[in-house]
Amino acid sequence: YMTDQLTGLHNRFGLASEGQLLYEKLTKAGQPVRYLFLDVDDMKVINDRYGHEAGDCALRTTAGILRKVCGPDDFMMRYGGDEFIAFGSVTDTNPEPMVRELLQEFNDNSSLPFRLDLSIGEYIRDPEETNTLDDCLREADRRMYQTKKRKKDKRTMRNGHADTDA
Repeated sequence: YMTDQLTGLHNRFGLASEGQLLYEKLTKAGQPVRYLFLDVDDMKVINDRYGHEAGDCALRTTAGILRKVCGPDDFMMRYGGDEFIAFGSVTDTNPEPMVRELLQEFNDNSSLPFRLDLSIGEYIRDPEETNTLDDCLREADRRMYQTKKRKKDKRTMRNGHADTDA
């Protein structure tokens, strides 16, 4: 009941129990914590143009990318729809370039008719901060939407008109 059937990652029940426990453990240890919020770009377009099986593939692929980027002790979940979160101890590895590399590899080798892209928001909580788990996830979500907006603005400028597909 704590696992999303499609991706095998935690769901919201998992966040309320397993995720909260990890957050408390890392907070008590006085460690900085990295929060990632990911959103599949143009998921509605994928589902509408190529079918829900293609959309399911995009979600499973995103979950696989998270598993490769995150550490074994990190918390990962499908937050809902086409959104994912992950958090854990900060390491020397910056996850965003790894995600981009894995996306490129997938897109280069996929026989699917669409390109998979993700918008990512990252927030690192310093040990001195008193933010709750929800506060940290909200901040990572806010940063993800900033990324998504920048990408959409770039597309609009490149196309010379308002982009209605996003």
